[in-house]
Amino acid sequence: RVVTGQHDANGKSKDVDSSKLDRRFYRRTKKDAFMLSFVVATFLHICYTSISYVSNRIRKKNLAAEAAAVSRTRLRAAASAAKKQTHCDGDGIFIAVKTTQANHPSRLPSILNSWGEFVPKDVAFFTDPPDPSLKSNGMPLRKMSDPMLDKPTKKRFNLINTNCPLGHTKEALCCKTSAEIQYFHGVLQNHPTRYQFFCGVDDDTFLNFPVLKQYLREIEAKDGKKLGEYFIGHSPATFPVNKGGPKARKEKKDGDDLVVHQVKYATGGAGWCLSAPLVERGIDNFRRLADTCNDVVYSDDVSLGYVVQVELGVKISEERLLHSHLDTQVFASRKEAMEQITFGSGKRSSAMMMGAKTKKLRTKKAVSFVEFPGFKLKTSSDGEHVSNAADDEMGFRALYCNFWPQRCPQHVSMKGKQGLKVQIKR
Repeated sequence: RVVTGQHDANGKSKDVDSSKLDRRFYRRTKKDAFMLSFVVATFLHICYTSISYVSNRIRKKNLAAEAAAVSRTRLRAAASAAKKQTHCDGDGIFIAVKTTQANHPSRLPSILNSWGEFVPKDVAFFTDPPDPSLKSNGMPLRKMSDPMLDKPTKKRFNLINTNCPLGHTKEALCCKTSAEIQYFHGVLQNHPTRYQFFCGVDDDTFLNFPVLKQYLREIEAKDGKKLGEYFIGHSPATFPVNKGGPKARKEKKDGDDLVVHQVKYATGGAGWCLSAPLVERGIDNFRRLADTCNDVVYSDDVSLGYVVQVELGVKISEERLLHSHLDTQVFASRKEAMEQITFGSGKRSSAMMMGAKTKKLRTKKAVSFVEFPGFKLKTSSDGEHVSNAADDEMGFRALYCNFWPQRCPQHVSMKGKQGLKVQIKR
């Protein structure tokens, strides 16, 4: 067939074979149809992928929420059960409290007459050289080799002389941390199945032991018959750690073989725990902790993180239920506060952690401790000193009685004119 109506460049009409037009139209239509199919298929694929991604996120979020709800329920049950208990067995948890002679009169009584009542036979205070005021009042000063197996009486507790330097220096802290872990390892050698976890806290830390116990029991239940290697703590920052410390990094020259590790440390103010299998495997490294502190030029908590994470290859299990005085410890309700594991007490640092750097702030140091509706420690006008009961300078007894009022009958004052006298009246 011949059709007209087509024009050439000069405007003259010309005849065109319609079959050519049909072929061109077919090819163009086929190409357009293919592109349309491709676009539609791509759109459907994107929709399917997006819907699947969102569905998986929602499903995972719901599963996490359910798991958290179950865990919260168990922790709440543990906190509620503590109200009815007059004594709580340590149940495989050894607790080491790092202290020093200057803190004996104020901090030891606060612990012994608060959360220490839960586990008197499983709490040990690691201090420096002998304190005559404690010895004169009949307090036992145990040597590092003494087995801590006898139950303390109402006027006796486990105070262990480490012979470490006095004070709050890097050398003293590293020495005591090493001594604590070595002591725990010695107990394990004599009684391999008695303890599954070793937990270390400072003497200005309030420990909610029933919740800690439930938390660690859940880890044991997850692992089954064989407990794994755990390093549990709250890490406020990551530090670059290397042999020779910051000075070696600063003076490093091209070609120097200097390995820098990014280490998350667990602050002692919030508390940290090691599982018994990890202590067993790494005891030689823990014995050398004081030397490691000198090598990396950091204090005990960062050096301990270096030993566990770099030398032993075990990552930290970060737990947000652990709190130090560096944290904002303000909770919406008493119920929420009772679900936490630890609270730190002390003057809040004037330094703000920013990764590996520390930026100095010109702000007043203020006492930091847990707060929630119905509970807040009284402080002086300058905010730097706790104004609490004379026999509860740390405020631990006040918090303890707020959490578990049934466990707080009228008790005898903890201070006497002849030095420290600890009396727990149930």
